[in-house]
Amino acid sequence: MHSQKPKKSSGYDKITTKILKACASLSHPLRYICNHSLYTGIFPDCLESAVVKPLCKKEDKSSITNYGPISLLTIFSKVLKKAMHSRFSHHLHTNNIPVTESTVKRKGKGCQQKIQPSD
Repeated sequence: MHSQKPKKSSGYDKITTKILKACASLSHPLRYICNHSLYTGIFPDCLESAVVKPLCKKEDKSSITNYGPISLLTIFSKVLKKAMHSRFSHHLHTNNIPVTESTVKRKGKGCQQKIQPSD
């Protein structure tokens, strides 16, 4: 939760990173939800919803082709996914489990290392 960058954007619940950080009392319930989700292997459905908004990718805002969609997830969803990723990565590293999939984010591995096939 502390590693989340303070942003003004929010998901459908309108809770920003700044609000969450200001409410330190939420850390224990959030930790419980994270641990329960990891224990059961279930990601709460309510955290899968996102607000999809258009974002201009180029200077010309008059052309619709210059826009692309962005999904604004809830901060709770981001925290839970980061906790899952951290624990999963730690498990793989601790148990020397090789990961060859190009879609896996791994600390210290650049883009080229992720997409090159391993022989």
